[in-house]
Amino acid sequence: MNLPTGSNRFLNVLAALGIGLVSAGTASAQYSTGFESLTASPAGTPVTGQDGYYIPAAGGVDGLVYTYAGNALGIIANPGGGTKFLACTRTAATFARAQRDLAWGPGCWTMEFDVCAVFVGTLPTANNLGSISSQVYPGPGTCIALATWVDANTGTNWNMNYVGYAADGVTQPFAAGLLVPDPNFQNLLVNNWYHWSTTFDFTLNRISSCSVRDVTANGPVHTFTPTDFNGWYLGVGPGVPTGFRLFGGGGGGTGPGTGNTLALDNVNIHACPPVCPCDWNHSGGVNSQDFFDFLTAFFLGNADYNNDGVTNSQDFFDFLTCFFAPPAGC
Repeated sequence: MNLPTGSNRFLNVLAALGIGLVSAGTASAQYSTGFESLTASPAGTPVTGQDGYYIPAAGGVDGLVYTYAGNALGIIANPGGGTKFLACTRTAATFARAQRDLAWGPGCWTMEFDVCAVFVGTLPTANNLGSISSQVYPGPGTCIALATWVDANTGTNWNMNYVGYAADGVTQPFAAGLLVPDPNFQNLLVNNWYHWSTTFDFTLNRISSCSVRDVTANGPVHTFTPTDFNGWYLGVGPGVPTGFRLFGGGGGGTGPGTGNTLALDNVNIHACPPVCPCDWNHSGGVNSQDFFDFLTAFFLGNADYNNDGVTNSQDFFDFLTCFFAPPAGC
C-alpha cells in the first residue's frame, strides 16, 4: 500500500502520541442464548430475574420461558432449538415485554434470532403482532424489527417490517412499519420457525442488510440489502444501543390484540466479522481518514478493534499493523 493521503499530518500525530499510550475504555459484550439454562415449564415461567431479564415498564406483563414439551401455546418444536424458548403474549390488560441490558459495540453488529408467531386469543386480533428492538428506544443506534398481521381478521399470516428513521435519525417516515420489499419476508406462516437477522452499521448509523430463512422447512437464506435508506437509518447518536427487548403487542388500551404472541429461540447478538478491519469508516478503502476516525473513537474509549471487550493500547497497535499492511479484502 502507498502511504495514505494526508501522510504528513498522520505521521505528526503518530509522533505526538508516542508508544506508551493506554486508554481505559468501555467494554462491549456479545450475547448468545437458547434459554437452556433458564427455569421453564409447560405453562411458562417468568423470565424476569433470570439471566438479567426484566420488565422495562411498570405494570407490564412478564415474558415467559416455556418447555417445548407440552407448552400451553401449542408452539411446535424448533428443529434447531433445544428444549426451551421465550415468548411474550399480549394479555387483555396490557403488553408483554422482556428486556435485557447488553453493551453493544461500535462498527458493524448483527442481531439474529429464531422467531415464531402465533395467536392464542379470539379473532379478530389487532396490529401490531410484536417486535424485537434494540434499546433504549428511541435512542442512539436503535430501531424496531416489527411483526405485523397481514389480516388481523384471520391471524394466519404475518410480515416482517422495520421502524427506523430518515437520515436525520429523528424523523420516522414509516412509523407504522416499513415492509421489507421482498416477498420472502411477507405472508409468513404462523406456528412456523424463521431465522430473522438484521445487520447494523453504527458508523453510517443505518441497517445495512437483513435476512430470513424458514427454519421449519430447512429453506435457503434470503437477504435484502437496502439501496434507498430512507426508513432504514437508526436513531440519532452519539452512542450505540444498551440492550434489546422482546414485545408482545396489539392495539392500544385494553383488549385489542389479546393473544398476540412472539416466541424467540437461538438469540445471537454479535459484532460482524470484519472484511477489512482497518477500513474503520467503511468507505471501501484504507486511507488516512480511517486513522483519524479510529483515533477519535479511541480517545472516546469506543475503539475495541480486537474485540477483547475493552479499548486499550493493544487496539491501537493492532489497528496500525493492519493499516500499514492491509490484509486481503482491503
